[in-house]
Amino acid sequence: KQRVENQLEDFYFDHFVIAEDGSAFFTAEQYYVRTTSYFDQRTGVTNYTYYYHYNDIIVVKMDAEAKILWTRRVPKKQVTTNDNGDYSGYAVVPHEGGLKVLFNDNPKNLEDPNALKPKPMNNPQRSRTVLVNISPQGEIQKSLLFNGEEQETIIQPRIQRRVGDDALLLFTQKSRSFRFVKLSFSD
Repeated sequence: KQRVENQLEDFYFDHFVIAEDGSAFFTAEQYYVRTTSYFDQRTGVTNYTYYYHYNDIIVVKMDAEAKILWTRRVPKKQVTTNDNGDYSGYAVVPHEGGLKVLFNDNPKNLEDPNALKPKPMNNPQRSRTVLVNISPQGEIQKSLLFNGEEQETIIQPRIQRRVGDDALLLFTQKSRSFRFVKLSFSD
């Protein structure tokens, strides 16, 4: 079997954002589900385990004439089990010609925010929501969105809606507590 190098496997384009200047951002995320099964001979029941993988994000910026200006990789690794990937994925909002990306991450990844191989976020209850700022020139900065005391719930980044130019409404949950959080990005 021949191996192809530099191929983007299992990446899905899921956000297309047009900036005020006519430029556009495309974002894609590596996503796949792995399933294992176990047949219990004693009970005659087959048990299934689903592993949800939401990994790196690719961001492409194009100018108003559809010329690619730059491409960036945002390292991310989320692997959860039997949860439908509810706390995985990411949200984006344009801001001042750049892009803000939010996702739940392993807090150890903040020790080296530029690590090419991040530690997996596999326990949403212990995760931290991070904010990745991508400038109009493609410079990336990663930080905590909330400090430990402020983060009372966990975002579900795939359940969100942009409200206004620089705001995002996100659904959050922890145990049986549900909330909506409005994040406004203004300077």
